Amino acid sequence: MQQAGFQTNLSAATDAKPVDDLSREVYGVLGIPLDALDLAASLKIVEASAESRERFWVSTPNVNFLVTSHVEGQFRESLLASDLCLVDGMPIVWVARLLGVPIEHRVSGSDLFYALKFSDRGHRRFGVFLFGGADEVSERVGRLLVPSRR
Repeated sequence: MQQAGFQTNLSAATDAKPVDDLSREVYGVLGIPLDALDLAASLKIVEASAESRERFWVSTPNVNFLVTSHVEGQFRESLLASDLCLVDGMPIVWVARLLGVPIEHRVSGSDLFYALKFSDRGHRRFGVFLFGGADEVSERVGRLLVPSRR
């Protein structure tokens, strides 16, 4: 199973502390909770969670995620256990609009990652765990993210 986005391993979902879902502006779209946030708000939440040094699970569902979640129970549970589910795809925004759900912004995992990479946190760095895809892909991405020093 290949997943995009920022997620820790699946077993961490069952060990996680309860999340106060009442503090989130979250909407159910086709059975998946989606946060109605723009990039700036998402960035603030992720940075604050990093400062707290507690596990924080971010998923970036796209249409494929929604379809897969209906046939793969474990995958669905990973989305339901997420502390933040950002909309990674305009088709989901369009479906939300058709359903009258006030999700107006797409926040792709790559946009969030880029914003985190260049956000002003002084010299503080984030650790990144890449989950999904073939081994050679994660190695290649790792080399691109942290070029070797010469």
